[in-house]
Amino acid sequence: MKHLIFLCLSICLFSCSGKKINEIGELSIYDSISIPIDFPILSQYTKLKPYCNGDSVYITGYNHYEHSIDFINLADGEHFIIPLQHEGSNGVLPVQDYCFAADKIVCKDESGILTLDMDGNVIDRLPVKELVAPPEEYSVRPLGASLGNFLYMNNWGSKIFIPLSPTPKGEKVHIGKIYDISQRSLEFLPPYYPTEIVGYTQYLGSLSVPDINMYGTDKIVYNYPFSSLVYLYDTKTATTEILDIQTKTIENNIDFEKWKGLNVVDKVKQELYMSRFGKVYYSLSTGKYYRIHWTMREEGKGTLRGIYLMIFDKKGNSLKEYLLPSHFSEQYFFFQDTLYFACRSSNDTSFNVVRISLEMIGQDK
Repeated sequence: MKHLIFLCLSICLFSCSGKKINEIGELSIYDSISIPIDFPILSQYTKLKPYCNGDSVYITGYNHYEHSIDFINLADGEHFIIPLQHEGSNGVLPVQDYCFAADKIVCKDESGILTLDMDGNVIDRLPVKELVAPPEEYSVRPLGASLGNFLYMNNWGSKIFIPLSPTPKGEKVHIGKIYDISQRSLEFLPPYYPTEIVGYTQYLGSLSVPDINMYGTDKIVYNYPFSSLVYLYDTKTATTEILDIQTKTIENNIDFEKWKGLNVVDKVKQELYMSRFGKVYYSLSTGKYYRIHWTMREEGKGTLRGIYLMIFDKKGNSLKEYLLPSHFSEQYFFFQDTLYFACRSSNDTSFNVVRISLEMIGQDK
Protein backbone atom coordinates (compact mmCIF):
# COMPACT_ATOMS: atom_id res chain seq x y z
CA MET A 1 0.00 0.00 0.00
CA LYS A 2 1.40 3.34 -1.02
CA HIS A 3 1.46 6.06 1.58
CA LEU A 4 1.61 9.70 0.62
CA ILE A 5 2.84 11.62 3.61
CA PHE A 6 2.83 15.36 3.80
CA LEU A 7 6.21 16.73 2.78
CA CYS A 8 7.53 19.63 4.78
CA LEU A 9 9.42 21.78 2.32
CA SER A 10 12.95 22.42 3.47
CA ILE A 11 14.00 25.90 4.40
CA CYS A 12 17.62 26.46 3.55
CA LEU A 13 19.97 28.02 6.05
CA PHE A 14 23.66 28.68 5.60
CA SER A 15 26.41 27.54 7.91
CA CYS A 16 29.58 29.45 8.57
CA SER A 17 31.25 27.58 5.72
CA GLY A 18 28.58 28.81 3.30
CA LYS A 19 27.09 25.36 2.64
CA LYS A 20 23.38 24.81 2.92
CA ILE A 21 22.00 22.99 5.93
CA ASN A 22 18.31 22.21 5.48
CA GLU A 23 15.46 22.15 7.92
CA ILE A 24 14.11 18.68 8.62
CA GLY A 25 11.30 17.42 6.39
CA GLU A 26 9.03 14.42 6.60
CA LEU A 27 9.34 11.50 4.21
CA SER A 28 7.39 12.00 1.01
CA ILE A 29 6.52 8.70 -0.66
CA TYR A 30 7.07 5.06 0.20
CA ASP A 31 5.51 1.65 -0.38
CA SER A 32 4.59 -0.69 2.46
CA ILE A 33 4.89 -4.42 1.87
CA SER A 34 3.62 -7.08 4.27
CA ILE A 35 4.44 -10.72 3.54
CA PRO A 36 2.90 -13.62 5.50
CA ILE A 37 5.61 -15.93 6.79
CA ASP A 38 5.89 -19.35 8.37
CA PHE A 39 8.54 -20.91 10.60
CA PRO A 40 11.53 -20.84 10.27
CA ILE A 41 11.37 -17.46 8.48
CA LEU A 42 11.77 -14.63 11.00
CA SER A 43 9.91 -11.35 11.22
CA GLN A 44 13.12 -9.54 12.24
CA TYR A 45 16.76 -10.03 11.22
CA THR A 46 19.94 -8.43 12.52
CA LYS A 47 21.38 -8.10 9.00
CA LEU A 48 19.55 -7.72 5.70
CA LYS A 49 21.03 -8.03 2.22
CA PRO A 50 19.49 -7.85 -1.29
CA TYR A 51 19.59 -10.71 -3.77
CA CYS A 52 18.47 -10.48 -7.39
CA ASN A 53 17.51 -13.48 -9.52
CA GLY A 54 16.41 -12.32 -12.96
CA ASP A 55 13.63 -9.80 -12.37
CA SER A 56 12.95 -11.04 -8.85
CA VAL A 57 14.28 -9.07 -5.89
CA TYR A 58 14.68 -10.91 -2.60
CA ILE A 59 15.35 -9.56 0.85
CA THR A 60 17.64 -11.99 2.66
CA GLY A 61 18.68 -12.31 6.29
CA TYR A 62 20.95 -14.50 8.37
CA ASN A 63 18.83 -16.67 10.67
CA HIS A 64 20.96 -17.21 13.77
CA TYR A 65 18.40 -19.65 15.21
CA GLU A 66 18.46 -22.00 12.24
CA HIS A 67 21.98 -21.11 11.00
CA SER A 68 20.64 -20.38 7.54
CA ILE A 69 20.35 -17.64 4.93
CA ASP A 70 16.64 -16.88 4.45
CA PHE A 71 15.17 -15.48 1.23
CA ILE A 72 11.90 -13.54 0.88
CA ASN A 73 10.60 -12.56 -2.58
CA LEU A 74 9.10 -9.07 -2.39
CA ALA A 75 6.87 -9.60 -5.42
CA ASP A 76 4.98 -12.79 -4.57
CA GLY A 77 5.99 -13.53 -0.96
CA GLU A 78 7.78 -16.76 -1.87
CA HIS A 79 10.34 -17.64 0.77
CA PHE A 80 12.93 -20.34 1.22
CA ILE A 81 16.13 -20.98 3.16
CA ILE A 82 19.65 -22.14 2.40
CA PRO A 83 20.81 -24.12 5.46
CA LEU A 84 24.44 -23.82 6.54
CA GLN A 85 26.41 -26.69 8.01
CA HIS A 86 28.02 -26.44 11.45
CA GLU A 87 30.85 -28.91 10.89
CA GLY A 88 32.83 -30.80 8.27
CA SER A 89 34.19 -29.61 4.93
CA ASN A 90 31.13 -27.35 4.50
CA GLY A 91 31.12 -26.12 8.08
CA VAL A 92 30.41 -22.44 8.70
CA LEU A 93 30.73 -20.73 12.07
CA PRO A 94 28.07 -18.19 13.14
CA VAL A 95 27.91 -15.65 10.34
CA GLN A 96 29.14 -12.13 11.19
CA ASP A 97 28.33 -10.71 7.78
CA TYR A 98 27.63 -11.87 4.23
CA CYS A 99 26.86 -10.63 0.72
CA PHE A 100 26.23 -12.04 -2.74
CA ALA A 101 28.66 -11.91 -5.65
CA ALA A 102 28.67 -13.70 -9.00
CA ASP A 103 25.86 -16.08 -7.88
CA LYS A 104 27.82 -17.01 -4.78
CA ILE A 105 27.30 -16.37 -1.08
CA VAL A 106 30.33 -14.76 0.56
CA CYS A 107 30.30 -15.10 4.36
CA LYS A 108 32.54 -13.71 7.06
CA ASP A 109 32.91 -15.77 10.23
CA GLU A 110 35.59 -16.13 12.92
CA SER A 111 37.78 -18.23 10.60
CA GLY A 112 37.87 -15.78 7.68
CA ILE A 113 36.00 -15.27 4.39
CA LEU A 114 34.08 -18.23 2.95
CA THR A 115 32.67 -18.55 -0.57
CA LEU A 116 29.59 -20.78 -0.83
CA ASP A 117 27.42 -21.93 -3.72
CA MET A 118 23.67 -21.39 -3.62
CA ASP A 119 23.20 -24.78 -1.97
CA GLY A 120 25.34 -23.79 1.01
CA ASN A 121 28.40 -25.81 0.03
CA VAL A 122 31.76 -24.19 0.81
CA ILE A 123 33.75 -23.61 -2.40
CA ASP A 124 36.68 -21.70 -1.00
CA ARG A 125 38.08 -20.36 2.26
CA LEU A 126 40.24 -17.30 2.82
CA PRO A 127 41.79 -17.64 6.31
CA VAL A 128 42.09 -14.63 8.59
CA LYS A 129 45.90 -14.85 8.46
CA GLU A 130 45.82 -14.19 4.69
CA LEU A 131 43.26 -11.45 5.05
CA VAL A 132 45.14 -9.40 7.65
CA ALA A 133 48.69 -9.79 6.25
CA PRO A 134 50.89 -8.15 7.39
CA PRO A 135 49.46 -8.98 10.86
CA GLU A 136 51.63 -6.46 12.67
CA GLU A 137 49.75 -3.64 10.91
CA TYR A 138 46.20 -4.94 10.33
CA SER A 139 43.39 -6.63 12.18
CA VAL A 140 40.12 -8.06 10.86
CA ARG A 141 38.27 -6.58 13.84
CA PRO A 142 38.59 -3.40 15.91
CA LEU A 143 41.15 -3.75 18.69
CA GLY A 144 40.19 -3.61 22.35
CA ALA A 145 36.64 -3.90 23.66
CA SER A 146 34.26 -3.38 20.77
CA LEU A 147 30.91 -4.34 19.28
CA GLY A 148 31.70 -6.21 16.07
CA ASN A 149 28.14 -6.37 14.73
CA PHE A 150 28.49 -2.99 13.02
CA LEU A 151 31.02 -4.27 10.45
CA TYR A 152 29.85 -4.72 6.88
CA MET A 153 31.21 -6.10 3.63
CA ASN A 154 30.08 -4.71 0.29
CA ASN A 155 30.49 -6.12 -3.17
CA TRP A 156 31.02 -4.76 -6.68
CA GLY A 157 30.44 -7.57 -9.15
CA SER A 158 32.70 -10.45 -8.12
CA LYS A 159 34.80 -8.17 -5.91
CA ILE A 160 34.27 -7.90 -2.16
CA PHE A 161 35.30 -4.82 -0.16
CA ILE A 162 36.55 -5.89 3.27
CA PRO A 163 37.30 -3.12 5.80
CA LEU A 164 40.32 -3.67 8.07
CA SER A 165 41.47 -2.06 11.30
CA PRO A 166 45.03 -0.82 11.86
CA THR A 167 47.02 -2.06 14.84
CA PRO A 168 48.97 0.37 17.08
CA LYS A 169 52.07 -0.45 14.97
CA GLY A 170 50.35 0.55 11.76
CA GLU A 171 51.04 4.11 10.63
CA LYS A 172 50.23 4.51 6.93
CA VAL A 173 47.57 1.84 6.54
CA HIS A 174 44.95 1.10 3.89
CA ILE A 175 41.22 1.21 4.72
CA GLY A 176 40.78 -2.42 3.68
CA LYS A 177 41.28 -5.00 0.99
CA ILE A 178 39.44 -6.03 -2.15
CA TYR A 179 38.88 -9.75 -2.68
CA ASP A 180 38.05 -10.97 -6.19
CA ILE A 181 36.34 -14.32 -5.63
CA SER A 182 36.50 -15.28 -9.33
CA GLN A 183 40.30 -14.92 -9.38
CA ARG A 184 40.87 -15.59 -5.67
CA SER A 185 43.04 -12.51 -5.63
CA LEU A 186 43.48 -10.21 -2.67
CA GLU A 187 44.92 -6.71 -2.77
CA PHE A 188 44.80 -3.51 -0.77
CA LEU A 189 42.23 -0.84 -1.52
CA PRO A 190 44.22 2.27 -2.54
CA PRO A 191 42.90 4.80 0.05
CA TYR A 192 44.64 5.12 3.41
CA TYR A 193 43.18 5.74 6.83
CA PRO A 194 43.23 9.47 7.67
CA THR A 195 46.29 10.11 9.80
CA GLU A 196 44.24 11.76 12.55
CA ILE A 197 42.27 8.52 13.06
CA VAL A 198 45.05 5.92 13.05
CA GLY A 199 46.33 6.65 16.54
CA TYR A 200 42.87 6.31 18.08
CA THR A 201 41.41 3.23 16.37
CA GLN A 202 42.10 1.01 19.38
CA TYR A 203 39.91 3.31 21.49
CA LEU A 204 37.08 3.90 19.01
CA GLY A 205 36.16 0.26 18.39
CA SER A 206 33.90 -0.35 15.39
CA LEU A 207 33.37 3.41 15.02
CA SER A 208 36.82 3.61 13.43
CA VAL A 209 36.05 1.06 10.71
CA PRO A 210 34.99 2.60 7.37
CA ASP A 211 31.92 1.77 5.33
CA ILE A 212 33.19 1.27 1.78
CA ASN A 213 31.24 1.50 -1.46
CA MET A 214 31.96 2.06 -5.14
CA TYR A 215 30.20 3.56 -8.14
CA GLY A 216 31.05 3.67 -11.81
CA THR A 217 34.39 2.04 -12.49
CA ASP A 218 36.71 4.48 -10.80
CA LYS A 219 35.12 6.00 -7.68
CA ILE A 220 35.49 4.61 -4.16
CA VAL A 221 33.36 6.34 -1.54
CA TYR A 222 33.88 5.70 2.16
CA ASN A 223 33.03 7.24 5.49
CA TYR A 224 33.23 6.56 9.22
CA PRO A 225 30.31 6.11 11.65
CA PHE A 226 31.57 8.85 14.00
CA SER A 227 32.07 11.60 11.40
CA SER A 228 30.09 13.66 8.89
CA LEU A 229 33.07 13.60 6.50
CA VAL A 230 32.69 11.68 3.23
CA TYR A 231 35.80 10.61 1.30
CA LEU A 232 35.70 10.26 -2.50
CA TYR A 233 38.71 8.46 -3.97
CA ASP A 234 39.35 8.61 -7.73
CA THR A 235 41.23 5.50 -8.85
CA LYS A 236 42.30 7.16 -12.11
CA THR A 237 43.97 10.18 -10.55
CA ALA A 238 44.77 8.60 -7.13
CA THR A 239 43.30 11.67 -5.43
CA THR A 240 40.83 12.02 -2.57
CA GLU A 241 38.12 14.66 -2.28
CA ILE A 242 36.62 15.22 1.18
CA LEU A 243 33.07 16.49 1.66
CA ASP A 244 31.80 17.58 5.07
CA ILE A 245 28.07 16.78 4.97
CA GLN A 246 26.87 18.09 8.31
CA THR A 247 23.51 17.62 9.95
CA LYS A 248 21.80 19.53 12.73
CA THR A 249 20.31 16.42 14.30
CA ILE A 250 23.39 14.60 15.66
CA GLU A 251 26.99 15.34 16.60
CA ASN A 252 29.08 15.69 13.43
CA ASN A 253 32.35 14.52 15.00
CA ILE A 254 33.65 13.18 18.29
CA ASP A 255 36.35 14.09 20.76
CA PHE A 256 39.08 11.48 20.27
CA GLU A 257 40.77 12.31 23.56
CA LYS A 258 37.53 11.77 25.46
CA TRP A 259 37.26 8.24 24.07
CA LYS A 260 40.88 7.55 24.90
CA GLY A 261 40.14 8.10 28.58
CA LEU A 262 37.09 5.81 28.83
CA ASN A 263 37.26 2.52 30.69
CA VAL A 264 36.21 -0.70 28.96
CA VAL A 265 32.61 -0.72 30.21
CA ASP A 266 31.97 2.93 29.35
CA LYS A 267 33.58 2.57 25.94
CA VAL A 268 31.36 -0.36 24.95
CA LYS A 269 28.32 1.48 26.31
CA GLN A 270 29.20 4.60 24.33
CA GLU A 271 29.68 2.56 21.17
CA LEU A 272 26.27 0.94 21.65
CA TYR A 273 24.28 4.06 22.44
CA MET A 274 25.93 6.88 20.52
CA SER A 275 24.65 8.40 17.30
CA ARG A 276 26.29 7.27 14.07
CA PHE A 277 26.43 7.80 10.33
CA GLY A 278 25.65 4.97 7.89
CA LYS A 279 27.28 4.12 4.58
CA VAL A 280 27.02 6.44 1.60
CA TYR A 281 25.17 5.42 -1.58
CA TYR A 282 25.53 7.21 -4.91
CA SER A 283 22.78 7.00 -7.54
CA LEU A 284 23.98 7.22 -11.14
CA SER A 285 20.43 7.99 -12.31
CA THR A 286 19.76 10.93 -9.94
CA GLY A 287 23.38 12.12 -9.62
CA LYS A 288 22.95 12.44 -5.85
CA TYR A 289 24.39 10.87 -2.71
CA TYR A 290 22.27 9.34 0.07
CA ARG A 291 23.23 8.63 3.68
CA ILE A 292 21.35 7.36 6.73
CA HIS A 293 22.18 8.50 10.25
CA TRP A 294 20.82 7.67 13.71
CA THR A 295 20.38 9.73 16.85
CA MET A 296 21.64 8.54 20.22
CA ARG A 297 19.90 5.56 21.76
CA GLU A 298 18.74 6.46 25.26
CA GLU A 299 19.78 4.00 27.93
CA GLY A 300 16.84 2.19 29.47
CA LYS A 301 14.48 3.05 26.58
CA GLY A 302 14.97 0.01 24.38
CA THR A 303 16.29 0.24 20.84
CA LEU A 304 14.10 3.05 19.55
CA ARG A 305 15.96 6.09 18.22
CA GLY A 306 15.53 8.64 15.46
CA ILE A 307 16.51 7.70 11.90
CA TYR A 308 17.22 10.30 9.21
CA LEU A 309 17.91 10.28 5.48
CA MET A 310 20.29 12.90 4.08
CA ILE A 311 20.53 13.73 0.36
CA PHE A 312 23.49 15.74 -0.97
CA ASP A 313 25.11 16.58 -4.29
CA LYS A 314 28.61 16.14 -5.74
CA LYS A 315 29.68 19.55 -4.45
CA GLY A 316 28.84 18.64 -0.87
CA ASN A 317 25.63 20.67 -0.65
CA SER A 318 22.97 19.20 1.61
CA LEU A 319 19.78 19.09 -0.47
CA LYS A 320 17.27 17.37 1.78
CA GLU A 321 17.11 15.82 5.22
CA TYR A 322 14.16 13.67 6.24
CA LEU A 323 13.05 12.26 9.57
CA LEU A 324 11.89 8.71 8.89
CA PRO A 325 8.76 7.24 10.52
CA SER A 326 9.24 5.59 13.90
CA HIS A 327 8.16 2.15 12.67
CA PHE A 328 11.25 1.96 10.41
CA SER A 329 13.87 -0.31 12.01
CA GLU A 330 17.64 0.18 11.87
CA GLN A 331 18.00 -2.62 9.28
CA TYR A 332 18.14 -1.22 5.77
CA PHE A 333 19.99 -1.36 2.46
CA PHE A 334 20.21 0.48 -0.86
CA PHE A 335 19.66 -1.56 -4.02
CA GLN A 336 19.05 -0.50 -7.63
CA ASP A 337 18.23 3.11 -6.70
CA THR A 338 15.78 1.97 -4.04
CA LEU A 339 16.07 2.21 -0.27
CA TYR A 340 14.60 -0.69 1.71
CA PHE A 341 13.83 -0.63 5.44
CA ALA A 342 12.58 -3.47 7.59
CA CYS A 343 9.77 -2.41 9.94
CA ARG A 344 9.57 -2.73 13.68
CA SER A 345 6.85 -5.23 14.47
CA SER A 346 5.66 -7.45 17.30
CA ASN A 347 3.84 -9.64 14.78
CA ASP A 348 5.69 -12.91 14.14
CA THR A 349 3.37 -13.97 11.31
CA SER A 350 4.47 -11.39 8.75
CA PHE A 351 7.62 -9.77 7.43
CA ASN A 352 7.11 -6.04 6.91
CA VAL A 353 9.27 -3.78 4.79
CA VAL A 354 9.06 -0.34 3.22
CA ARG A 355 10.44 0.56 -0.20
CA ILE A 356 11.54 4.11 -1.08
CA SER A 357 12.29 5.11 -4.67
CA LEU A 358 15.27 7.47 -4.76
CA GLU A 359 14.05 8.95 -8.05
CA MET A 360 10.66 9.79 -6.54
CA ILE A 361 12.03 11.59 -3.50
CA GLY A 362 14.56 13.35 -5.72
CA GLN A 363 11.85 15.06 -7.76
CA ASP A 364 10.83 17.65 -5.20
CA LYS A 365 12.92 20.84 -5.34
